Amino acid sequence: MKPVLDESKRQTICSILAVGGTYGLAAHAVGCARQTIRNTANRDPAFAKKLQEAKANPEVFFLSTIRKAAQDPKYWTAAKWALQHMYPDRYMRKAWTMSIAEVKDLVSQLVGSIVQVIPDRHMRAEVRRRVYRLTGEAIRKTKKDRHGK
Repeated sequence: MKPVLDESKRQTICSILAVGGTYGLAAHAVGCARQTIRNTANRDPAFAKKLQEAKANPEVFFLSTIRKAAQDPKYWTAAKWALQHMYPDRYMRKAWTMSIAEVKDLVSQLVGSIVQVIPDRHMRAEVRRRVYRLTGEAIRKTKKDRHGK
């Protein structure tokens, strides 16, 4: 039985992967399913090795390009990008957060603004109760999640 992926198709697949293409793109280009590429690689260790090498080429090339660009001060953003992706815990922009005290203060200000426009005192009291109950539940849940309890 003739293999679905002949040598020419295998070379095309590797060429596409070598420039950063995906398995989906490679499969489309040679007229097969992605699974066909995987199945062929599982049956043929030499092809599997060529796929791995082809996939590594663009990563090495792009990292090298970023490194070269980062050596020129006018392309400092390349160095920034590299640091953020290599060491995200140290260089990635942190999500903006509020302390619980800041949240409580904000909720108090919001409730104060809202109740000022509600003429009925029973309605004002109910709004306060509901907002503070919801806020309290959210704060308790946040504390519980942070402490893993």
